[in-house]
Amino acid sequence: MKELASPKRLIIFILFIIASASIILHLYFPTPPKKIIIATGGEKGAYYAMGQEIKRRLADSGITVEVRKTQGSVENLELLNDPTSGVDIAIVQSGISNAKERPNLESLTGLFYEPVWVAFQPKAFPKGTPSSIAEIKDKRIGIALVGSGTRKITDQIFELNGVSTKSPNFFAADPESLFNKLQAHELDVAIFVYKAEAPFIGKVFKDHDIKFMSFGEAYGYLQAMPSLTVINIPRSVLDIPTDTPEKEIRVISPVAELVINERFHPAITTLLMNEMNDVINDPTIVAVENTFPNVNHLSFKVNEDAEEYVKNGLSIVDQYLPFWVAVWFDRLIRVVLPLLAVLLPLYNFLPGVFEYFEKQKKARIYIELRHLEKELSENGEKDFIITRLNLIENKVIQSKFEAEEIFDMRSHIDLVREKLTGQLPLAKTEL
Repeated sequence: MKELASPKRLIIFILFIIASASIILHLYFPTPPKKIIIATGGEKGAYYAMGQEIKRRLADSGITVEVRKTQGSVENLELLNDPTSGVDIAIVQSGISNAKERPNLESLTGLFYEPVWVAFQPKAFPKGTPSSIAEIKDKRIGIALVGSGTRKITDQIFELNGVSTKSPNFFAADPESLFNKLQAHELDVAIFVYKAEAPFIGKVFKDHDIKFMSFGEAYGYLQAMPSLTVINIPRSVLDIPTDTPEKEIRVISPVAELVINERFHPAITTLLMNEMNDVINDPTIVAVENTFPNVNHLSFKVNEDAEEYVKNGLSIVDQYLPFWVAVWFDRLIRVVLPLLAVLLPLYNFLPGVFEYFEKQKKARIYIELRHLEKELSENGEKDFIITRLNLIENKVIQSKFEAEEIFDMRSHIDLVREKLTGQLPLAKTEL
């Protein structure tokens, strides 16, 4: 096993591992980018505010976040799918697409619930408070503009009830316009999708002439729309002095979720999940403490790293090492350990390989000597043979053969040389 202990071969083996690891790291485990782009929504919306919070928190780890304003969830999904947009991650309302439609996207976590609020003017319902879409479908209904996540989920809800939002009794506009028309009795019903803490929905609740429908058939939607959940909003939870709401409301709710494309780096996934944990786990009007982060009721396949974080939290490495140190450590572990598992048996096999090639080198020298001896016996050109002998001898002297092997080979060279000078009789070479 002297070949195994050779410092030169050990150095070659180590350099080979380093080179292999570098290539694998570059091709399959690239370093995280220093900048990401997140698609959110309008400046006044909850999505944009969440994007700004993500930007502030990731900056502490050396990640620059560009918060891109958009028209909302539908545009965000298009940007995620577009490789030229530069967008890596987006906040999206669950339920407006799915893994079948967009298999290249993955969900990270839900951020907060966004209930579907069906606001109505009580005077438009003299027979009593409505509790189903069937009871409001023929009224003057205000809905969101085409292209928004709110409009898409509204279309789905009415479609499940056999109603088209293209009917003449539907009016599409921005939320403020819908609210104003509802107040002015120009609409009987207006549908909004907002988190319960949003200032806009708080403003709607403060108008006590406007009421909110409780979905009597709420659980029936879950089979057809698995990204929804049912939430019971207790009486007075929004405002005790004004008893808002004045009775319990049952609503159906999508989830605002983080969605990524295949370009998003897994190391930033873990970092982002950990940062979001501090932002979104507080109790809200419609969710108890630690409801989020979670991976329920999401639109796409759940990212494996995100799911692992939700189940087990940070790894030991991520807990105790700074982000960029942990990234390099994790990358090396992912590559070097499997590489060693493959190459160590090869390293133990190398001595036999080296021995084989050395035998081949010695064999070629002896073959060349035999050819020279044959030429000598056939009255070949002596000057040419002498030159060749000298070259072979130099090759042997400069080789890495063992000393006794070199001595033995030079003895054979001398035998041929003595035959050449006539000191030994020529014998026919047997080949």
